[in-house]
Amino acid sequence: MYFAGCTASYVEHDIAMATVRLLDKAGVDFVYAGNHENCCGTPMLVAGKWELFVETMKKNIEVARNCGADTIVASCPACDMMWRNVYPAWAKKEGLDFNFRAKHYTEIIAEKIKSGGFVFPQNDVQPITVTWHDSCHIGRASGVYDAPRDLIKAIPNVKFVEMEHNREHAHCCGSVLTLIKEPPVAADIGKTRLDEAVKTGAQKVLALCPCCEVQLRVSAKKKNVPIEVVDLAHFAGNALGYEFPDPNPEVHSQWGVFDDFIGLMTPQGFANLEVVGVVWTGYRFL
Repeated sequence: MYFAGCTASYVEHDIAMATVRLLDKAGVDFVYAGNHENCCGTPMLVAGKWELFVETMKKNIEVARNCGADTIVASCPACDMMWRNVYPAWAKKEGLDFNFRAKHYTEIIAEKIKSGGFVFPQNDVQPITVTWHDSCHIGRASGVYDAPRDLIKAIPNVKFVEMEHNREHAHCCGSVLTLIKEPPVAADIGKTRLDEAVKTGAQKVLALCPCCEVQLRVSAKKKNVPIEVVDLAHFAGNALGYEFPDPNPEVHSQWGVFDDFIGLMTPQGFANLEVVGVVWTGYRFL
């Protein structure tokens, strides 16, 4: 069963669309739960909402069982981490049967490539140089490092270069907790990572974590870093001849509202809000 996850379902639609195209082209037999899919539960877990998390996990396990799945394939590293590492431990704690294995789509495609079951077609696209961002969840949490690189190297006319800090030593993008607490700090961390990508001479930095991609795109815009952030499935799907919607307008539109809201919740944001209130009240009484 392909588990799309929240961000690919509601914001970065290209990730889910491209992943499905890749799996289908590689001859993978899979199902998709559609509207029956729930959030993987990561937000509930990190917020300490244990009962809500367990409820959500049980729903997803039931959905996968009803689909007849034995393997859960995710595109989002956080979703992959939950099915691979967290669900088995919590299912055991709750006395639930958990007979699933979890694999990231890059692992599935890489296996197909190595066995000769899947080959990217030759194309006349101009040669391009790309680098790779190892996200924390897919790397340090789940140990998936080779599969994405094997996929990239199998695409014709693509030169792959590593950033200085990679694999276990890769720098975090600065997303999630930093991004939703201190956006300015997150942008600085994101710039550090993007500057490292620029130094490789790459034209694009590829990633596969929806949160990393949002963070790096927002940082690139805020800090004027001249490099494009592209989802790996999107990039690989383009190499197969498919076109997908540009996620950037939706990402920046939704993040802009969120960013402003976070700013209002800071001490300075409240101070500015009070000043506006005083000015408006004074004007009203005048």
